[in-house]
Amino acid sequence: YLAAGRYRSEADKEALFLARINANGTLDTGYGTDGVATTVLGDAGSIHVAVAPDGTAVTVTRRNKVVLAHRWTSEGEPDTSFSADGVRELPFGELHRLSPSYVTVDSQGRVLAAAMTNAPKGENTRIVRLNPDGSSDDTFGSNGRATVNVDITDWPDVLAVDASDRVLLGLDFEQLSPGDAKYAGRSGVVRLRQNGGYDRKFSNDGLALFRLASGG
Repeated sequence: YLAAGRYRSEADKEALFLARINANGTLDTGYGTDGVATTVLGDAGSIHVAVAPDGTAVTVTRRNKVVLAHRWTSEGEPDTSFSADGVRELPFGELHRLSPSYVTVDSQGRVLAAAMTNAPKGENTRIVRLNPDGSSDDTFGSNGRATVNVDITDWPDVLAVDASDRVLLGLDFEQLSPGDAKYAGRSGVVRLRQNGGYDRKFSNDGLALFRLASGG
């Protein structure tokens, strides 16, 4: 098992940790230093982690106005095949101030991350895909970025890929900006093809909508 989080370092700086835990609940001391890998972040937001089939891990976190992706080897070291220091700044554009960020890894080792960005008339979710070497995957969307624009506010909740490496994005349509919202109070799942386009074979238009009953 791999757990990720933040802590305050001895130098009073915010840092990220990854801890690998054996099936019996003990730390895997062969990972990082005595089972824990760390790096200093500075002022950062929530952390999300995904594990690739080869045992490498990717964490994403927002730092100030950017989202950073760290990739770690299966031994818990910064992965220098991803970048010189194992870190990439993701090209989302202008992030919304409340945006969370999410990450997943597909079967080909490509890294996908999602975050909410400002748009002329609201907030969209943008998905970025990187090749295993950390370069932008220009076969995805436009210059490696696909924008999901369903309603005035497209708030990302979860990001995943299926067995065919199609992208699944869970959304809430909680309205943050003024205007005529189509799906206020509802949630949905968008499925994108491998090239970043809406998958019209999924609920006819690529979007499955649902409404949760109030009170649970």
